[in-house]
Amino acid sequence: MNKLRLGFICVCASAFIGCATIPSDKVTAFSSGLSTAKTQVNTAFAAVNTLTSDEVIDFAAAQSKLVDENFYAVLDPAAIAKWNAAFDGLSKYAQSMTVLTSPDLTKDYKTATAELAAQIENTGNKIKSAGLSSKAPDLSPGIATAFVELGNFILKEKAAKDAKEIARKTDPTVARVFHFMDDNIQTIRGTVRANWERKKKHTDVEFRTAAASDKRRLAVEYSDLKDKQSQQDDALTSLQRSLRALADAHHAIAAGSQFGVQEAVAIVKDEAKDTKQIYDQMKKALPTSAAKSPGSSTTASNPDE
Repeated sequence: MNKLRLGFICVCASAFIGCATIPSDKVTAFSSGLSTAKTQVNTAFAAVNTLTSDEVIDFAAAQSKLVDENFYAVLDPAAIAKWNAAFDGLSKYAQSMTVLTSPDLTKDYKTATAELAAQIENTGNKIKSAGLSSKAPDLSPGIATAFVELGNFILKEKAAKDAKEIARKTDPTVARVFHFMDDNIQTIRGTVRANWERKKKHTDVEFRTAAASDKRRLAVEYSDLKDKQSQQDDALTSLQRSLRALADAHHAIAAGSQFGVQEAVAIVKDEAKDTKQIYDQMKKALPTSAAKSPGSSTTASNPDE
C-alpha cells in the first residue's frame, strides 16, 4: 500500500508544477509531518533500548564472568539528542516557510526569517561542535554541513519573498538531510542485528550440547529472540519510510504539487502509528521491572509523554 502511495506522490509532484506561491496548508502539513516523525524517532529508539537493555543484562548474567564485551552497545543518549536537535532545525526551516507564505506578510518578515535562518544555521553548528561519537545512532557529519548551508541560503534569499523559489532551491539540501538520516538508520539496523545475532549464537551454541530435555526450551528461546529482533527492525524500517516520505513531501512543495504533500504526510502519520503499536506490544511482553529499567527510560525521551 505504501509503495502505491509513494508512486502516486511522484506522479503528482511531476504533474502539478507552476504555482506562483505555496499554499500555507502545504507548509503546515509538512511541519506537522516533521513533528510526528520526531516523536517516531524517539519511539523507535525507545523500542530498541527498552528491549535490548534487558537482553544485555540477561546475556551478561548467563556468562561465566563479567567482562565489558558482554555488555554490548545499545543506543547512546548523546547521539539521540543530536537527532532531536536535527528535527528542531527542520522545524525552524518550516517556520521560515510559514512566515513567507503568511497572508499577513509584513515588513518585519525579513527580521523574522533572518532570526529563523540563524537558528537553523546554529543547529548545524551545534551538531558539528558536539563531535562524532562511536556509538549508535550518531548522525552523519554531513547533516551538520547541510544545516549550515540551509541557514545561509535562507539568509541570502529572504528578500525575494518567494517561498516556492526558496523551497525549490533548498530542496536538494533538505533531501540530503533526510538521505543522511535514512543512511544512519540503516547503520543502526545493522548494529541492532549484530546484537541479536550475538545473542542467538549463544543460544545456538548452548542448544548443540544441551540435554534432550532442554532442547525445546532453547528452541523456544531462540524463536523468541528472532521475534524480538524482527520487532526492532520493523520499528526502524518504519522510521526509514517516514524519512523518505518527508523528503517526498518537501519535493512536492518545491514542485508545486497539489496533492503530494498531504499524501506523503499521511504516510508519516501511518508509519508513526505502526511504530507506536510495535513499541506498545514490546512493552507488554516485558516484565514490569524491565520496562522501567534505566536503559529503557533514559536513553530516549518517553514517547508516551
